[in-house]
Amino acid sequence: MATLFGNAVGDGVVMRETGRPLKANMYTLLVGPSGRGNKGKAIHDARQFIDPAADDAWERRQLYGLASGEGLMLKLADKDPEHCVPCDDPRLLVEVPEFSNVLEKQGREGSILSDTLRNAWDGKPLQNPTKDAAMRASRHHLSILSGITGEELEEYLHRYPNLLSNGFLNRFLMFSVLGVGSKPFGKIPMSIIDPRVIRLRAALTAARDTDLEMQMTDGARVLWGGELYEHHRRPATNGMGKMYERCGPYTLKYA
Repeated sequence: MATLFGNAVGDGVVMRETGRPLKANMYTLLVGPSGRGNKGKAIHDARQFIDPAADDAWERRQLYGLASGEGLMLKLADKDPEHCVPCDDPRLLVEVPEFSNVLEKQGREGSILSDTLRNAWDGKPLQNPTKDAAMRASRHHLSILSGITGEELEEYLHRYPNLLSNGFLNRFLMFSVLGVGSKPFGKIPMSIIDPRVIRLRAALTAARDTDLEMQMTDGARVLWGGELYEHHRRPATNGMGKMYERCGPYTLKYA
């Protein structure tokens, strides 16, 4: 749900206390078995709360599937390439049911998909120097929701070991989804959804109406400035550790 909310809220919410501006956009990868893991249901359930709470324009800033870095730039471009008019909404939520397709496409010769996704997460301007110079995205707020099985993830890590070394995968916050405790009748009652939608709509409206700089509380500053920061700064000693080297920024985004 945090990924959906963080995209719907836009790029006006920012934290600067650590020096580097951090916004609410996230890349989230659900890892679990096919079918039984309920990865798709997890996203569906979260959408029941966020979709009715978000503004109408957000629905038009969503993309299903991810084919290429060039195609992503077109969606994030400062100007609509067809009508040559400015695009004043930097938000884009990309939902990719099968993350294995992304891993396959980023590994193809000449693909700029990996570079584009890494630069977008970092908040850098996006532009393909070998293509149309007018296709530039200087302001963007990209979030990604996707899923993969553990076996597929392991396969692609062996096939493309640079997924760890170049920082591509550690920009994705991974969650293990096992479907434990799922029920035969899993519909969420409206008595649970409705009051939370009201609260979420109020929070989104307040954040969208004005730029908002988030500040740590005194207690949070003590925690982050001590052992928690040192823990995040410890270098990774193995491949699995490298997958979580951006847990520091994600801790702050979630906070």
